[in-house]
Amino acid sequence: MDKDKVSFVRARQRKGDYVFDAIQQMGYTIVTPYKDWNLFFRCIREIWFLLGLPGKKIWFNKKIINLKSEVIIIKDPLICLDLLKWIKKKHPNKRLLLDYDNRVKRSINPDIIDNGLVEKWSYDKDDCVKYSMNYKGPCYLDIYQLKKQQIPQYDILYVGRDKGRAEQLLDLKIKMEVASGLPFQGKPLQLLKPEAWAKHGMR
Repeated sequence: MDKDKVSFVRARQRKGDYVFDAIQQMGYTIVTPYKDWNLFFRCIREIWFLLGLPGKKIWFNKKIINLKSEVIIIKDPLICLDLLKWIKKKHPNKRLLLDYDNRVKRSINPDIIDNGLVEKWSYDKDDCVKYSMNYKGPCYLDIYQLKKQQIPQYDILYVGRDKGRAEQLLDLKIKMEVASGLPFQGKPLQLLKPEAWAKHGMR
């Protein structure tokens, strides 16, 4: 995907928001929907919206106006209808996609959004059927990948007296080798006297 042709509008929900940071690190332009300078102002804005006070657009992030991409993907968290209308007014000829990362019951209701305003997409098949939305399928951010690790090594230490358990412990050793597919390395059994437990960090 050409990174110059797509940009994102998404709330930064916390410091270290891995989704927001990943989109940015992948080279896409991403801006927040509102001018939330800090938690205090965010609380004020949410109360403002909850009470339905006029002048909501004073909270809208003006950086959205300057987006140059052909497609603007608007992530659903904290999005309101007034914001969608404002974005459409500023970008009447661009392709606007409202992308649901949450179930509808936890987000803005698609039924109140006119189909001509934005395209509505969701990962949830049930929501897509119920609200006539486009299904996008599962997706992930491939910037986050687990590093290949060495084969893990496990130390299994039995603490206790023999009391006839040696045969059972040897049988357990065989079963664990079969389950792990790894050969046992080291002594097959190590029986420790209580006074030696401290050397192994046990009490």
